[in-house]
Amino acid sequence: MLDSEIIRSDQLCSMVFSLSNLYTFICVYVNGFEEDWANCRSQSDAWPIAFVLAALPFFIRLIQSIKRYVDSGLITHLINVRTVVFPSHSM
Repeated sequence: MLDSEIIRSDQLCSMVFSLSNLYTFICVYVNGFEEDWANCRSQSDAWPIAFVLAALPFFIRLIQSIKRYVDSGLITHLINVRTVVFPSHSM
């Protein structure tokens, strides 16, 4: 795995907030920026789309860390898995 892939995945993980709001923005745009855009909020039936968009970077980073552990056998990559799975408990 190249260092550029690690940097790219770190950048992707830092864009979680933007990705989680991407669905809402597109939904509001498609509805013409009307005042009643409640069907685009998290209470709507389409909330799984926003959840998947927000979780995708973490999932990619998780797979990447597991792959690096399998390739190298270094425990530091498992520590990185912990920080991806439990981000609030990171150092």
